[in-house]
Amino acid sequence: MRNQSFNVSGWVRFGWVIACCWMTAGTVSAASWVVRDGRHIRLVTDLPDSDQLSDLIAAFDAAVPQWAEYFGHDDGGWGNWRVTAYLMSAKEPFVAAGHLPESLPDFRFGFQSGNRVWVFDQPTEYYTRHLLLHEGVHAFSSHLFGGCGPPWFMEGVAEYLSTHHWPRGYSVGDKADADGADRTNRGGAADRLRSGVVPADPEASAGWGRIDMIATARQQQRVPRIETVMRFGETAHRQVEAYAWSWLVVTLLEMYSEYREPFRESATRAADSSPQFTRIFYDGLRDRWPVLTARWRLLTQDIDYGFDPVRHRVELPNEFETLTSAGVAIGLDTARGWQAAPIRVVAGESVEVTANGFYTVRQPADGESDTAWKSGPEGVTIQYYRGRPLGQLIGCFLPLRVDGDLPNQSPLEVVGIADRAKLTAAVDSWLLLKINEAPGDLDDNRGTIEVRVSPAD
Repeated sequence: MRNQSFNVSGWVRFGWVIACCWMTAGTVSAASWVVRDGRHIRLVTDLPDSDQLSDLIAAFDAAVPQWAEYFGHDDGGWGNWRVTAYLMSAKEPFVAAGHLPESLPDFRFGFQSGNRVWVFDQPTEYYTRHLLLHEGVHAFSSHLFGGCGPPWFMEGVAEYLSTHHWPRGYSVGDKADADGADRTNRGGAADRLRSGVVPADPEASAGWGRIDMIATARQQQRVPRIETVMRFGETAHRQVEAYAWSWLVVTLLEMYSEYREPFRESATRAADSSPQFTRIFYDGLRDRWPVLTARWRLLTQDIDYGFDPVRHRVELPNEFETLTSAGVAIGLDTARGWQAAPIRVVAGESVEVTANGFYTVRQPADGESDTAWKSGPEGVTIQYYRGRPLGQLIGCFLPLRVDGDLPNQSPLEVVGIADRAKLTAAVDSWLLLKINEAPGDLDDNRGTIEVRVSPAD
């Protein structure tokens, strides 16, 4: 069932509002329809006419060129593509009017068939917009490739492309001429829309909730392996949580250039929804799969509101230095996520990690009189994140290989190091280090930690 997501970019044109009453045999009463036209969408709804409808059309028209670029079709050949979208506060009038075929399966949020999409109005504007864009991605993929791929790919891409930032204040006349041509690039919708983003906070994506679902699964130790997500069947997405995991898989594949190109190229095979699609994709990355699964394990543990995919790219070495009695020195960048020591720690081996240095973990905003927050490896107890002081040096062992075929993965054990700690690896592992801070707050950090890793006595 093609269900839920959002995205935005491009040229915008508005038509006019057509309000009329259509009487259909079998209806209890006439439904009052509002019909709005944009460049790539005709919106039909039983909701009252409002600025929200303009917002939805602007977002959709802005999204389409971004989708085209993502799928490698930014040559303009899709310029006349258009969908009819039904935004419903109630199902019955649309069924009675013949706008919602009774042959469609039952759905809770949204559905797509060909160049028609149906979306139920949601309690929040963001989530309604997200769902409209999500179903639009399905329609666009079907138009370009004749299908959307297997469930994890279909829903993951639609979720990724429809998770968006869409500030208010866009004026229709700022962007497009009367014929819909984008001639001036005067700072309209395409410049303000950002798709494929991790929401900054719950309010920025009210109603979406994917990150909260992942956090709950983490707490309950039922985080799936990436292979489990890629085996999702056709019924998995009847549960909303499946959308969260599919979105996170695509987020991971988009984070790293060595995965991004083959992933996007696989869209050309989207007419194939069979397991063969995934087997071909896996075979193309077979030699990189151990590192990919290790990065998945980190991402499932770290994802949070404001997560910056660039700052949290993790480089995992395939070649290692020999750990001598002198140890190895690391300059740890406090403005980045996990960073790997250049050593392999074998099962049962213990290492000692020592650290020193001072760095800034919080800069005052422009116009604020507050002083910057300085920290050492022990962190500052004025603020905590996930139960540890802000800025504290933390570490974990990341296994080099994932053993077993269990559907879920065990959580990583993160430990506080501060200025000194002894760590023992249970299995052959990378040693990862970073400072403790919310993912969205790293950008104002300044400085490095001088870390030394030595054999433990």
